[in-house]
Amino acid sequence: MNVLIVNQTQPLYEKLSRMLSDHTINIFRAETINRIAEILNQNEIDLVLMEIHSLSDVALLDFINRNYKDINLQLIADNVTNRLLTTLKEGKYTIFQSN
Repeated sequence: MNVLIVNQTQPLYEKLSRMLSDHTINIFRAETINRIAEILNQNEIDLVLMEIHSLSDVALLDFINRNYKDINLQLIADNVTNRLLTTLKEGKYTIFQSN
C-alpha cells in the first residue's frame, strides 16, 4: 500500500509515519502542489492523508479534487476546522464570491 501524507507540520508526519510503519506501507510526504503532483503522477497512491488548517490547505485540497478525482482522500482536522466543515456540509447555502 502507498500512502501520501500531505501536511505542513513535521510532528504530525512523524506520528503518522510511526503508526503506519508496523505495516507494509510505503509512505510519501508532500507539502506543495508541485510535490503532490510529482508523487501522484509517478506512484500508484492508495490513500492520501491530509491536514486541513488554513486556506493554503484548501488550495491543496482543491488541486487534488480537480486533478485526481479517483483518489481515496482522508482529511485530518482540528476541532474548530472539523466543526466548520461539518456545518458547511450539512447546511444549504448560496455562496457569493467577493472580489
